[in-house]
Amino acid sequence: MQALEDELDVLNITMARKQAEVENSRLGIKQKEDSGWISSWFSWGNQKKDDDTGIMNQFESAMTFEEKSKLYSAIGYQENTASMTYPITFIENQITFRLHHLTVIVKDNTLNDLEVITFGLDDVRVKFEMRPSAQAIKFLSTVGNLKAYGLKSDGVLPTIINNFTKSNGQDMRLLDILVETNPLDCLCDQRVYLTAQPLEIIYHAESINRLADVFRPPKSVALKGLQEAARTKLKDIKELSATGLQHAITEHKVVDLNVIFNSSRVVIPENGNYDGNCHVFVADLGCLQMFSAVRDPNSPNLQELVREGSSETERLNEMLHQSYDRFIVKLNRMQIILAAPGDNWQNAIFQEETLLHLLTPTNINFELQKCLFMDDPRLPKMKIKGLLPSFNIVISDVKLLQLATIGLSIPIKQEDVTDDALELKIDDKIVTNKVYSDSNAIEGLTNVDSSASHELKDVQFTNVELLFEIQEMGVTIIHQKLGSSDELLTIAILQLGFSFKQCTYNMTADIYVGGMTVQHNYFQNVKGDLLYVVKTPMTEGLKEKFFILTYLSADAKSPYFASTYRSIHQLLQVHFSRLTVVLHQEAILQLMLFANNLQEKVDALQTRLKPVDSQLHTKLRRSSTRSTSSFIDFAKDVSVPQQRLKKAAKHEIDIQIYAALETFSVVICNMKSEIANIGIEGVEAGVTVQKSMTTIETSLRNIEVCDPSPKIGRASCRERV
Repeated sequence: MQALEDELDVLNITMARKQAEVENSRLGIKQKEDSGWISSWFSWGNQKKDDDTGIMNQFESAMTFEEKSKLYSAIGYQENTASMTYPITFIENQITFRLHHLTVIVKDNTLNDLEVITFGLDDVRVKFEMRPSAQAIKFLSTVGNLKAYGLKSDGVLPTIINNFTKSNGQDMRLLDILVETNPLDCLCDQRVYLTAQPLEIIYHAESINRLADVFRPPKSVALKGLQEAARTKLKDIKELSATGLQHAITEHKVVDLNVIFNSSRVVIPENGNYDGNCHVFVADLGCLQMFSAVRDPNSPNLQELVREGSSETERLNEMLHQSYDRFIVKLNRMQIILAAPGDNWQNAIFQEETLLHLLTPTNINFELQKCLFMDDPRLPKMKIKGLLPSFNIVISDVKLLQLATIGLSIPIKQEDVTDDALELKIDDKIVTNKVYSDSNAIEGLTNVDSSASHELKDVQFTNVELLFEIQEMGVTIIHQKLGSSDELLTIAILQLGFSFKQCTYNMTADIYVGGMTVQHNYFQNVKGDLLYVVKTPMTEGLKEKFFILTYLSADAKSPYFASTYRSIHQLLQVHFSRLTVVLHQEAILQLMLFANNLQEKVDALQTRLKPVDSQLHTKLRRSSTRSTSSFIDFAKDVSVPQQRLKKAAKHEIDIQIYAALETFSVVICNMKSEIANIGIEGVEAGVTVQKSMTTIETSLRNIEVCDPSPKIGRASCRERV
């Protein structure tokens, strides 16, 4: 008996239990029908149970929904909970699907060979499981292989998309997907895993041009502009306390995310057709990884902060800091390679730096933070931080010619350019109605009940916060000669950053540059040191930022547009600290010679590969003239509603620009001596644009010109303006 019980599984036990319950219920009904007054005499206990059941049903029906909720909350009972009849490992439903092969063919009826592009998908498998006791589902999917072939050219079927399915002699699936809720290991509440193997995409010009022809809409189709009116609406504002934040953080479901896209590459060959012996431009997109950051187990909770004697503000700030789901995004080994016929670019991809690299392997890191509370104005809904440690480009005159060769050799389908297609057409009716409606709307603002403005709260939400910084970016220009290559120019930019914030009623963006240097490697300055053609304070080791740009765009619908933003729609502020430019005579002549030689070669290459279509340029120029004149005539027709607009918004400022330059120095010299020094200090300029007028203000504090020749005294050579 013990051996038989050990062999029984959950499914057989459950089926036997169900069958016994059904037979028992049938037997009870039969006994009730056959019983008489004697049996009813002895069944008084069962009648009592039936009476108890009836009382319970009456009691339950007499309670309201709110009363039931309070009662269930007091005794810890929950309705519609998962059935505990089965263990959490029991799988109630399982669905399996397999697709051996799928082919999608794009055809063009105008061709003899109808097939333009053929896509092939192999071995697609899907598996779906449900575990009712744990309220869990599990979705598994795999894709074996993906290939795409282009249009036949000279009897050869080109491969456009191909995946690398073998590693160490074993087949690899192209795509693996896992989506699971409430997994058995109980490490998280939701799990998403995705792994994709690399793809190789080879550009085939004829196939892409034919594919564009297939999906190009007919010329008779007229595309009309669509107008959309958007209204700003404040959402419900809920500012939670520290206790509420702690409870929400504790009850929040944990997501385990792990997404991997292995390095795919895009190959653009010369003439748009890859034959293995041509110039190629290879862009390795890098390995993209995205995974969820594990919460710090040592993060203090509210009770610990209270025991430590933290203030209310400190407790609230700590809870706000923990109110985000964090995800890490990494892009590793993104690189660009330019190879000539015979170069082994396949091996260069796996090396750190070669002569074939335009962009050396580069890594980018991002951190995404998604807020748990979308209705708290103190918390940005999304925060993104990015960091690029180094970004280096190495380019030579020979590689520039190779790039020009690839770009000019790729055939691009030329469309028939007609005068009607180039002429700018303006729908007078639509635009005129739009202008009149806008003017009427502005005039109607004065008639709006002032009580409606009190309904708007002086609160706005922050939708996105973005911060991205490149610590070091360098560009090296190499001059290649017969059998040798020399570095001509080195450009370095330090601490290039960008920040962006979008709120309900405004949008701000900041760009800053810490420092910039341009070094000429062929010559030295008068003192024998490195020749910096351009230098900033950071070149000298200072931490002062060279360039700062701030942009602000405000919405006129904001309740504090006139007070906080001073009725300015767009505000642009630019600040330069100190910039020094060295005009070295021999260095400038060398750069001019290098640029002229390169331009002559590019012009000769362009003339040979793509002669200029003079007829096309004539049509473009003639149509542009007609379009400009027609637009001027249209502007005259709608001048009346524009005047009404100016009158309504005469106090508003469309754009205000302010620029400042602390110091700008120019040194003129040659290999022997310095010729002149020019210094400009305190340059400020401001532009204010309104509907009715434009105001320009400028100021200059000092100009200094000096002859540094030792034969002339410095005091006598200085002129100030």
